[in-house]
Amino acid sequence: AMLASFCVVGASAADTWSETTKYPEAAAVVTSEEVGVIDGFEDGTMRYDAAVTREQAAAIICRILLGTETAAKLSTATAPFTDVAANRWSAGYIAYLKNHGIVSGVTDTTFNPTGTVTGLQFAKMLLSAAGYGVNGEYDGASWDINTITDANAHEVFADTQAADLTAGATREECMLYAFNAMTKMPVVKYNKTFESYYTGTSALNPVTGDVDPTATGANDPYAYTMAYTNFKLKQTAKGNDGYGRPSVSWLADGLTVA
Repeated sequence: AMLASFCVVGASAADTWSETTKYPEAAAVVTSEEVGVIDGFEDGTMRYDAAVTREQAAAIICRILLGTETAAKLSTATAPFTDVAANRWSAGYIAYLKNHGIVSGVTDTTFNPTGTVTGLQFAKMLLSAAGYGVNGEYDGASWDINTITDANAHEVFADTQAADLTAGATREECMLYAFNAMTKMPVVKYNKTFESYYTGTSALNPVTGDVDPTATGANDPYAYTMAYTNFKLKQTAKGNDGYGRPSVSWLADGLTVA
């Protein structure tokens, strides 16, 4: 019942919905049973062009960070905002992200959970989930400029057909941005001494943003993406298609998802 207004968990996109999307690769990966950060509705539809609310976006981010099963167990005894009661279906997600500095309210006390999330707002959540923004880069008057600059640097908006990133984001756009952020953007930590973000266990490791799609080792930059860290998701070559062109598959923990 908690998720009825948002999605139904556990169904593979390839098996359930027949609608078409502008971003089939991204949609196939993020809606797969093995990844499952975005799922279809109880009526068996995906509604790719439907708007995404701020509380739905919070649920997606938590699933990316924690996995679907762990994220579903999140709860809170205290209302994170005055308009998000502790027993609201999204309260656990919102409280978790608020406590980790990943989301903030539209005011100091309100979150506007049913308001539509914009492309920029969702990108800000994704960047913060990966560890960026600890110096307040995405707060204040310059948050939008800093967000779009960093999002573009890490290809969060790669291949988007959205005309206005400040407008409400659709479900398929959020699928694309989530997929890009998960597979292209390294998870980072911030070192106050060097005043820089770094990957891995050493502050001397530079953040290059490079992704090796064949990576399996912990020292490879691909291993620091949220896709690999949380889902063991990676891309692998699977030979050539019928026209002699190289083709690839996405694997999550060794299982083909797209």
